[in-house]
Amino acid sequence: MSFGYQVLGFGSGGGPALVVTDYCLIAGGGGGGDNDPDGTLGSGGGAGGMRVSYPGSPLSGAAQLEILVGEQNTITVGSGGGPGVAGGNSSIGSYAASTGGGDGGPGAGGSDGGSGAGTKTGNAGGYSPPEGQDGGTWSPNAYGGGGGGAGGAGSTKTGGAGAPEGVIPAPGSGTTATGGGGGGGSQQATGGSGTNGGGSGGGRYNAGSSASTRGSGGGGRGQDGYNRGVNGGSGSTGVVIVRVPGDYTIPGPNSPNGTVATAPNGDQVITYTSTGALQID
Repeated sequence: MSFGYQVLGFGSGGGPALVVTDYCLIAGGGGGGDNDPDGTLGSGGGAGGMRVSYPGSPLSGAAQLEILVGEQNTITVGSGGGPGVAGGNSSIGSYAASTGGGDGGPGAGGSDGGSGAGTKTGNAGGYSPPEGQDGGTWSPNAYGGGGGGAGGAGSTKTGGAGAPEGVIPAPGSGTTATGGGGGGGSQQATGGSGTNGGGSGGGRYNAGSSASTRGSGGGGRGQDGYNRGVNGGSGSTGVVIVRVPGDYTIPGPNSPNGTVATAPNGDQVITYTSTGALQID
C-alpha cells in the first residue's frame, strides 16, 4: 500500500472497506459583469472555489476522504459561467464540494461565491481553510472591482491571484497557477487586468475577455453609457483531481471521462475535466 494511505475496515467484522483518498476540487469561474440597461461598467467574475487535501500545497488543509470500496460516485466538474452568470459547483459524490465563482454585476453588483465577484464575498461554502477570496472594491465611473481569486483577493480593478494547479503531484503538473479573478471593466481606454488566467476587463465600449485557465473568472464589461450591448467575459470550467493508492483498481467503464496518470510512488492520479464517475475496487 502506498505511503500515507490506509484502509479502514475490511468487511469481516470491521464494516465496509474505506479507502482514504486525496483530492483537489476547483469549481467553475464566474462570468464578468454583463450588459446593463444603463451602460454601467461591470465587475470581474470570481474564481471557482478550490479545496485541496494533499499536503504541501499552499491551500492544503481540507480533510482527506474515506471512500467506500466498490461504490460508484458521480464526479461533477463545475462549468464556467457566461456573462453575468455564476460558475458551477464541483463535487465528488456526496463526499466533498467546492462552490462556483460569483458572477460579476453592473457597478457594485454581482454575487458571493467560491471567490467573490467584484465587491462580493468569497468562501461561500464556509470552509476552513477558505476555498477562495473576496472581490475588490469599485470606483464609480472609473473601474469595476476585480474578482477574487483562489489565492488572493481582488483589488479596485485587478483580479485576485490564483494558486498552483499541480496540487496533487502527477507527471507534468505543478507548473500553472489557476483560479484567478477577472479584471474589472472600465470607463477608461483599458480595463483592469485578470490574474492567472482570469479575463481582462473591457475598456470603454468594449466587452470583457473570457478566462483561459481552470476555474478562473471572466472580465467585466466596459462602460459605454449608451447600452451598446457589450458584455462581460465568460468564466472557465473547473477540474476535479483524485489521488488513489496504487494497489487499487480504477475500472475504466465505471470511471468515465477521467484521465489516469501514475505518480512516482505508484499512486493513481485521476483528472476530470468534464463530469464523470469514480469507482475504486
